[in-house]
Amino acid sequence: MVKRHHQIAWATAIAATAALLPPLYAEADPDPAPGITVVFRYDDYSAASQRDIDERVIELFRKHDCSFTVGAVPFIVSDLYPVAEGGTPPDESGERQLAAEKFGLLLNAAKEGVAEIAQHGSTHANRLAGQDAPASEFTGLSPQAQFAAIGRGKRHLEELFGQPVYTFIPPFNTYDQSTIAALDQLGFLVLSGDSSGPVAPTRDLGFAPQSCALPELKETVTDLQSRPGNAFVLTIFHPQDLREAETMPNPYGLGKFTSLPEVDALLGWLKQQPNVTITTIAAAVAAESEAGYDRMAAWCAYRDSPWRWALPPALQPHVRHYPDHAGSRHLWRRAVGTLCLYVLTIAFVMAGTVWGLGRFTGNVLVGRAYIGVLSLLGSLGAVAALTVKLSPIGYKDITLIAALPGVAVGLLLCARPRKPRAKNSSALGEEAEEKGVEPKAEAPRPKEPKVEGPKVEEPKVEEPKVDEPKAPIPLEP
Repeated sequence: MVKRHHQIAWATAIAATAALLPPLYAEADPDPAPGITVVFRYDDYSAASQRDIDERVIELFRKHDCSFTVGAVPFIVSDLYPVAEGGTPPDESGERQLAAEKFGLLLNAAKEGVAEIAQHGSTHANRLAGQDAPASEFTGLSPQAQFAAIGRGKRHLEELFGQPVYTFIPPFNTYDQSTIAALDQLGFLVLSGDSSGPVAPTRDLGFAPQSCALPELKETVTDLQSRPGNAFVLTIFHPQDLREAETMPNPYGLGKFTSLPEVDALLGWLKQQPNVTITTIAAAVAAESEAGYDRMAAWCAYRDSPWRWALPPALQPHVRHYPDHAGSRHLWRRAVGTLCLYVLTIAFVMAGTVWGLGRFTGNVLVGRAYIGVLSLLGSLGAVAALTVKLSPIGYKDITLIAALPGVAVGLLLCARPRKPRAKNSSALGEEAEEKGVEPKAEAPRPKEPKVEGPKVEEPKVEEPKVDEPKAPIPLEP
């Protein structure tokens, strides 16, 4: 009977798992017109960048008849890049303004529809240099100072190019809540930072975060082509990332990971894909039905979800696109489902291992059933204590939390009451020798009196008599 109860318990647990997981893994509603939007963001166009490299990059996109977004730095600081030959020297403040020798090249590309002009910070200075914090020009700066610095750069670019600037790219992709408020007040329509950046309700500001590195772009697009729905992918590169920019060192120590021929080949491959559109940040956001706070908030909810961070890195999905609202909810459901499956798997494995060891060793792991019950209660208490103490919970913590109840359940499964067995004389003798005591002889057991019941006379059955033949009497002569 106990064995049957164990089988029923295991079958119920497995059936419940199988019933709960499909809704969690259900695909988000596919878009009726799937497509992939790819945006190239070319940052650090400034008075310090090499003019010949900028010209060749613009010519590549013109060659393939596609557009990209150029992040122009209004007043780049002199300590970011060395002054190139023929470049603009710094002024007394150490800044180099984006001036006539550079604005004409970019203005012509913008008029042709090849480039979108975006503002890339103000000076691109790292105000947190030397601190144990991510590099940033604006993080931690007062709202008034951010409003003034960003507004000054916006006015300079708009006067220089004679057209409004609606897209803002924070240097180092970092910003804070005050940056969002300043951009909303200054009339920007798009913020393109890092996908790990903060979010806040805005009036008109949309979000277009970076989603993948340039070397990952081809693999990302190939993977997205097999999935339903629309996808938004934004990748970035800089002049100093190109091997051809020999006079421009990479100030971040990233090295030169690509070249102009590689970018040329990548653009040619993307143009051959039937469901891929290459466009600018502003055009992509304008074409999206949802690009504002709700979409970014849904992404942040998944990104910062404790369900996601409780998973081992190998089980966390590597998201290299900016999902829409439904896509972020789907990722959240997958994280919950994967975590549940992971916890149940660890618990089942530990329970089965302990139960198997118990069967193999003759259940010497436990002596009584109540030991398993106490172990289960103790482990649940430890789980509760760990859950309260550990915040946020990592995948190592969740593994331990899942293993403890599994061990307790395994002990409970292999625990059963044992019937006392009488020890024979040889066992008693060995035990006495170990203790140094002479073995006691067993007392003779009294014979149990026999209880005789009343005698019942069996009826006699008389056999029929058979007359034996008599011997003939001899006749006298």
